[in-house]
Amino acid sequence: EAPKVEAIRKEHKRSLKLSYKEQRDLDLLPEKIEALEKKLDELNACLTDPECYNQRGLSTVSEELAATELEYEEASDRYLELLEKVEEMEGNQSS
Repeated sequence: EAPKVEAIRKEHKRSLKLSYKEQRDLDLLPEKIEALEKKLDELNACLTDPECYNQRGLSTVSEELAATELEYEEASDRYLELLEKVEEMEGNQSS
């Protein structure tokens, strides 16, 4: 029975680490989110400037804004998910 307990502990410890992809996302997402925020600001500014949206096309700017908002939301959600996982792991380690 002791080997089963040891196997469970090893599996639990393994689950307390971020995968390579998760760690990479955690490292890179803040920069990506910041870049997306700047892009959103630029697109929103363009929509308030008739010269800008006439030049680029109102529907083009609107479509780009919608796509960027979706990408921003997905990146933010992923980052928050990873932060929660890290907090949970840190909480488990201190227990």
